[in-house]
Amino acid sequence: MEHGVISQIVFFSILSFCLAFFYPKSGLALLIVSILVAPNMELMELGSRVLIIRISDIILAFLLLGWLARSAIKRENMFLGSPVNIPILLFSILMCVSTYFGIYKGLTSPAESLVFLVKRIQYFVIFWVTYNNCKTIKQVKTYVIFLLLGVLAVDIYAIYQRLSGTVTVNSTFGEGQANVLGGFLLFMLFIIIGLLFINKKGISWPFLIILLFTTIPVYLFTNSRASYLAFFIAFILATIIFRKYILLSVFLLFLYVLFSFLVFMPYDIIHGLYTISSLQLIGMDSSLQARFMAWKLYWPNIVENFFIGHGLGSVQLGFVDNQYIMELLDTGILGLLTLIWIFVSLIKVSLSIRKSNDLFIRAISFGFFGGLLGLIIQAMTITNFYTIKTMEPFWFLVGLVVALYRIDKEREKSVSE
Repeated sequence: MEHGVISQIVFFSILSFCLAFFYPKSGLALLIVSILVAPNMELMELGSRVLIIRISDIILAFLLLGWLARSAIKRENMFLGSPVNIPILLFSILMCVSTYFGIYKGLTSPAESLVFLVKRIQYFVIFWVTYNNCKTIKQVKTYVIFLLLGVLAVDIYAIYQRLSGTVTVNSTFGEGQANVLGGFLLFMLFIIIGLLFINKKGISWPFLIILLFTTIPVYLFTNSRASYLAFFIAFILATIIFRKYILLSVFLLFLYVLFSFLVFMPYDIIHGLYTISSLQLIGMDSSLQARFMAWKLYWPNIVENFFIGHGLGSVQLGFVDNQYIMELLDTGILGLLTLIWIFVSLIKVSLSIRKSNDLFIRAISFGFFGGLLGLIIQAMTITNFYTIKTMEPFWFLVGLVVALYRIDKEREKSVSE
């Protein structure tokens, strides 16, 4: 490990702990900025893999320690109830149990399994810390603005990549996959659309329009057909449920996509869209065929440990381009059902606040609902609920949305009393 890496780790550790202890709200702002723009650092070699540590990992760990210390000293409630606490806790236990048996039976490498396990539990820690530290709508709005500024930074960097000759932009900052960036932008596009068309007197609409006009081309530049299709299906479903915004949203998006086709669209993107619209899945595109054949290929492995799986890390990421197959392999049918329970709980939360009296809450409800549907659909072609650069901002947003749910319910209760 280089001396410079050690220095950075020490600096961000001290900074994060101090912010969490003295200024916890600033600590969360630092966390979301680090999630979106901080680069990776090589920590050590772990077998055939290089162990990567991110600035956000360090910040989160010491934010948690600082916040726990502050809460203990001030005797603050650290365990606020939420509709997703039980399924998240159960899923964490199932991951630990399946990983233990996978290591015990020699099905997984202990070191690699623990890395996967810690990372997935870390996503839930992001939710937990965010949710428990958001007490007002104003605070949630501030963190959403930080997220949007991060998206703008990602857009600018991706446009720079494209202008520099990169055909397929594939990362926020550092190395990455096009599908991963596509999933992140898919989710954030729904948030932007919700804020722009629903929260009319909220976040500055010129800023949101600029963000929409930078994010859509970057989203298209990923050449991620799975992301395109997932957005299209999720958008239709979301606008059907949130009925009064259908015509305006569809019309404006149609005009902008048409404009993008005429001005920006090079051959590579048009070809990617054509492979979707042609529906010639068999005999035409090997990557699409591989995703459909994955069920048949991995079914014997799934059956071997059907209930609890082989443990996290049993299959390398990238070998299986399907989150649901990967979940069956790693945590079995119990893990997959619990993950679906989490999805259902989050959908219920987002739908329960769609008729809130606060337009900002309605906007986030629409954005989160559509973005979650998009990721659920995209998960059939990528293990997106594993990937760091999608899941860290996603679980940060989950914390904000569930906090809005709690705040809205508390406000309704106080009014009725």
